[in-house]
Amino acid sequence: MLFASTKLPHDKVFDFSRRVEQMPKGRQAPQHPWPKVFDAVFLGAATQIPSLLQIEAECRRGALAKRIGPVSDDTIGYALQRQSPEPVFTLTCEVARRLKRNGVLRSDWSRGLVVAAVDGIEICRSFLRCCNACLQREVQHKVRGELRTDIQYYHRIVAAVIVSTPFPVPLGIRFQKQGEAEVPCALALWKDLVDQLGPRFVDLLVGDAIYLQAPFVKQVERLGLDWAFTLKENQPELLREAQRFTGGPPATVQSGPKQELRCWHLPQVDWPVADRWVRVSKRFASTTNGQSPSARMASSSRKARPTWRWRAPTSTPPILNWVPFPQPSSINSAAADGASTRRSFRPSPPPATSNISPSTKAPPWSC
Repeated sequence: MLFASTKLPHDKVFDFSRRVEQMPKGRQAPQHPWPKVFDAVFLGAATQIPSLLQIEAECRRGALAKRIGPVSDDTIGYALQRQSPEPVFTLTCEVARRLKRNGVLRSDWSRGLVVAAVDGIEICRSFLRCCNACLQREVQHKVRGELRTDIQYYHRIVAAVIVSTPFPVPLGIRFQKQGEAEVPCALALWKDLVDQLGPRFVDLLVGDAIYLQAPFVKQVERLGLDWAFTLKENQPELLREAQRFTGGPPATVQSGPKQELRCWHLPQVDWPVADRWVRVSKRFASTTNGQSPSARMASSSRKARPTWRWRAPTSTPPILNWVPFPQPSSINSAAADGASTRRSFRPSPPPATSNISPSTKAPPWSC
């Protein structure tokens, strides 16, 4: 039987096949057992096969024919619809714990920290409903040259991914529900992850500017997570305050053959909406090819560390660890972090252009 030989290459480390075999089965007496369906979907995703139809073709006479054997896309879809997602989520967390014990989740650019990113994305949309969980909205579009309004169905997910590794390691995803925004969906996902992995599994949570909101930051800190989020116009008072203190010369300048990196570090910036101080770091990277610069800001909640590189594999927040390599354009970025101190107990922050020697100042990334 072809399925009897479908052993994944990392069974020795993760005991993967046995764990998949022990998952609760959503069907009774199926022709194609759940481990076979799981292996087809897992290996199809690992090899970036984009659809179930193509997975079916690969299982019949392609790359997965010997390992999996024939299985139809209808069978895969039927099995996935009847399989509970909780055991799959638990398996993902067990694999992540094993990876951390084996030291895979840390890297040099993250200074030994396990850094996770959270982000939301729309994965599909259509004018035909595909399931009862479809989100819906009214959109205007042209049909044969005439503008008409129709109901569009779509799905959005929030994903949590380890980004301090040479390759991204997914921790979990959660589908947004009708009427649910991205930020509450992300918070629910991280509550589930903390219940499975514990609050100390991840050292730092990074995200885009949409997550720099006082209620979300408060809940993230209650979960025991440090954070670093991009600072943009959605927090105008904090952005204006950070720009006021970074208008002068930078605290640190790093020059290379292809680019120059200028950095500012603000240990305390008033965040009136949250009634607290946060730490803000800003960078401006300019290349020598004459292109105009672009800008970014962010905020974070970790203390300053002494070494840094050019950038992390993720674009937010700007984790600086400078290495000279060609950069297509200039980047002006700032990051805020949460020092959980109420502003009434702390003095105003000093300007970023003080007379202290750049070598004695804190590094630009304070996370």
